[in-house]
Amino acid sequence: MSPDLEHGWPRCNQDACVGVRVSGRNQCLAHVDGGTRDEALRALSPDGELDLRGVQVSAELLAALLRAMTPKGGTSARLGRTRFDHTRFERADFSGVEFTGDASFQDVRFGGRVDFGGARFRAGAAFVRARFVGQADFSFAGFGGVAAFDRAVFSDAADFDDVVFEQAARFPGSTFRDEASFCADFHGRALFGGDRALEAARFETAAMFREAVFHAAADFAGVRFEKASFRAARFDGRAAFGGAEFVSCALFDDIIVGDDARFAGAAFPAGASFGGATFAKLLDLSDTALGDHSIVGPCVVDALDLTRAKFGRDVLVSARLAKIVAIGLRCPEGLNLRLDGAVYIDAPKAHSPTTFTLRCSDGDVTVAHAVFDRPTIIGATPDLPLPGVSRRPLPRLLTLRKVDATNLTLAGLDLAACRFLDCFNRDQLRIDGPPRFTGPPRERRWTRRLTLAEEHLWRVRHDRRPEGWFPESCRHPGESEPARLGRRHGAMARREAARIQAVYRDLRKGREDGKDEPGAADFYYGEMEMRRLAAAPRGAERALLTAYWLISGYGQRASRALTALALLLLLGTVGFATAGFAPSTRVEYRPVVTAPGQQPPGYRPVTVPTGARPGWGDALEHSVNSATSLLRAPQTQPLTPFGRVCEICLRLLGPLLFGLAVLAIRGRVKR
Repeated sequence: MSPDLEHGWPRCNQDACVGVRVSGRNQCLAHVDGGTRDEALRALSPDGELDLRGVQVSAELLAALLRAMTPKGGTSARLGRTRFDHTRFERADFSGVEFTGDASFQDVRFGGRVDFGGARFRAGAAFVRARFVGQADFSFAGFGGVAAFDRAVFSDAADFDDVVFEQAARFPGSTFRDEASFCADFHGRALFGGDRALEAARFETAAMFREAVFHAAADFAGVRFEKASFRAARFDGRAAFGGAEFVSCALFDDIIVGDDARFAGAAFPAGASFGGATFAKLLDLSDTALGDHSIVGPCVVDALDLTRAKFGRDVLVSARLAKIVAIGLRCPEGLNLRLDGAVYIDAPKAHSPTTFTLRCSDGDVTVAHAVFDRPTIIGATPDLPLPGVSRRPLPRLLTLRKVDATNLTLAGLDLAACRFLDCFNRDQLRIDGPPRFTGPPRERRWTRRLTLAEEHLWRVRHDRRPEGWFPESCRHPGESEPARLGRRHGAMARREAARIQAVYRDLRKGREDGKDEPGAADFYYGEMEMRRLAAAPRGAERALLTAYWLISGYGQRASRALTALALLLLLGTVGFATAGFAPSTRVEYRPVVTAPGQQPPGYRPVTVPTGARPGWGDALEHSVNSATSLLRAPQTQPLTPFGRVCEICLRLLGPLLFGLAVLAIRGRVKR
C-alpha cells in the first residue's frame, strides 16, 4: 500500500504528519499556507461535512473552523458529517456545538482539556479508542444516536452530568483513571460491561452515578470499580452487575430498579450499602461475596437470590420482600436478616458456622427446600413500645416445605397457618416462647387447645361437624375452603390423620426435649386425637381411645377425670343404697325344745333378719371407701351380688380416675 493511503486517506507530505490532505493540495489543513487555509475555511458552511482525519488541530485552528461553520446570526457551530479519526487536539472546545451528521472521533487524542458541554449529537457519535489526556467535560450534552466510547481512556476527570443519551451508550473496555461522574439520563441501553470482543470498563478512582436514570437495560457486568456510588439512581430496565468488582464500599442507597437487579458473582470485599433501595423484581446476589459490615436494606424487594453467596462479618439484610432463595449460602460469621412483608425462603444447604438469624416484622413467611447446617433463627422483629401506636400483627409462617429443621428455631411467629407435613426432622425443631397456633372452633364448646392448620383442613374435609374449622387465620393468601369429602374417602381420611398424628408427635417431642412439658401437652392431645381418628371406626383401638378421650381428655384434662370420678361415686352410692346392700341381721340364742321331764332346754344361735338396710350416708361412705381401697381390704358390709360388682368397679376405676386427674395436673405444672 502506498504510504499516502496507509491510514485509508491521502496523507500530508510533511514528516510524521498523517493528516488528510486539503483538496487539491499535498498538505493537511494544519500545514498549508495561510492563503490556502483561508480559502479552505471559506469553503466550509454550516451543516457541511468536515474531514480532519489525522490532522493536528490547535486551539486557534479549531476556533476558526467552528466560526466558519456557525450560521449567520447564530451563536454556535453546526457540523454535518464530521470525521476526526486519529486527529490530535491541543485543546478542544466544542461547547454548544451541534453535530447534525455522524461524528467520528475514533483514535482521537485530546491533549488538554476538552469541552463538549451542551453539545448536541443528532446522529451517532463514535469516540472509539479516544484518549482524553486532560479533563473531559460532556455536561449537558445530548446524544441523539449511538454514543460509542469503546476502549476510550480518560486520564483526568470525566464529567457526564446531565447528559441525555437517546439511544445506546457504549463504554466497554474504557478506562477512567480519575473521577468519573455520570448523573445522566440513559434512554437506550447503557453498556459498561464487556461483550464478546471487549473487556469491561475500569474505574480506577471514583465512579459517581448519583441520580442517574436508566430507562433501558444497564450493563455493568465485569466492571471494576475502585469506588462506586449509585445513590438515588433509577433503573427502569434490568440492572446487570454480574461479576463486577467493587474495591471500596459500594453505595446503592435509595436506588430504584424496575426489573431484575443481577449481581451474580460480584465481589464487595469492603462491603456494600443498599439502604432504602427498591427492587421491583429479583435482586440476584448469587455467588456474590459481601464483605464485613455490609448492609442490604432497609429496602423493598420482590425476590432475593442468595444462592452460594458468601457473606463476611456483621452482614445485615433488612428488606420487605416476597421470596428468598439461599441455596448453599455461606455465612462464616453469621447472617442477620430482618424482613417485612410476605416472604418465601428457599435455602437448601445454607451454611453458617455461627448463628443465622432471620427477623420478620409482618406479612407471610414461606420456607422451602432449606437445609441449615448451623443454628438458625427465624423470628419476629419486636415492635418498639411507642405510645399511641398499635402493635403490628405478627408475621405468619406459611410452610416449612422440604425444610430440614435440625438447627432451626422459630421465635415470635404466627404459626396458625404453617404447614409442617413436608418438614424433615420436625422433632428437632425449636419454638422459642409460647407456640402461636389457633384453636378449635368455639361453636360446639370444643376443648381449648393449640391446633395445626393440617388438622383444620382435615376437619373441614372429613369431620362430621366441620362448622367453624379452618378460619381465615389458618389459610394461605388466596386459599379458599376445600371441598368436603364423603364417607367413601374414609380410608384416605385415616391415612391423612395418621400423617398429622406424626406431625403432632414430632412437635411434642421437640417441646419435651426443650424441658417444656406444659407446652407439649396440647401437641400430645392433638396427637392422640389424630390417632383416634386414624383407627378403624369399629375397632377396639377406636373404642379404647374414645373412652380415654371421654373420661380424661387423654390424660390432659383433670376436670374430666374428676368429673368422671364424682359421677362414679354417685352411681356407686345409688347402687349401694338401692340394691347393693343386703338386709342386716342379728344373732339370737333360742332354747332347744325337748321332751317333758328331760334336762333343762339348751340354747342355739339363730340369725334373724332385722328388715332394715343401710342409708344413703352409709352408701356414700362405702363408695368412697371402695374407690380408695385398691391396696387394702374394704370395710365389711353385707352386700348383694350386685353390690359386690359395684364394689369391684369402684375399687378398679376409682384409683384410675384419680390417677388420671393427678397426671393431668402434673402435666400442667411440671417444670
